[in-house]
Amino acid sequence: MLEEGAICLPISAMTEIRSMFPVINKAWQSDNSQTFL
Repeated sequence: MLEEGAICLPISAMTEIRSMFPVINKAWQSDNSQTFL
C-alpha cells in the first residue's frame, strides 16, 4: 500500500508536466511504454 502511494504521487506530477508539454509527452509515452513493459 505504501509503495502504491509513493508511486502514484510522482506519476500524477508527471501527468501534469506532460499535459503542459505535448512534444515531451509523446517522447515520454514511448519511453514509459518500454519502462513499464
